[in-house]
Amino acid sequence: MPGEYLAPGFIFAIWSRMSKVKNVTTKQKQVKRVSSKRVSPFEIYTDNMNYLLLGGGIFLLILGYFLMSTGTWDSTESLWLSPIVLFIAYIIVFPLAIMFFKKKNNSDPVEDTSETT
Repeated sequence: MPGEYLAPGFIFAIWSRMSKVKNVTTKQKQVKRVSSKRVSPFEIYTDNMNYLLLGGGIFLLILGYFLMSTGTWDSTESLWLSPIVLFIAYIIVFPLAIMFFKKKNNSDPVEDTSETT
């Protein structure tokens, strides 16, 4: 029916079938088509480094708010040091923890798929 909602699982099932190797047999010869390996857009790209950066950012947040609460309202920790620590946590460390990823080395040898039987 037009206007029906297609479940994401259904779309993923169709998409994964399209990325597999297909053998096409004709009367003259057998042709082997190999499509490129597709990466799922739902794959999680986090690594241990992301979690370490996230933990460091949370530590900096706790430290920044702790420094803000110590001393009087016009102390050096409350007015200068705490905002700098919170700025580093919010503007530098958290975005870095979200966007950081290691590039994978493609040192694997390329397979020769041009052979026909």
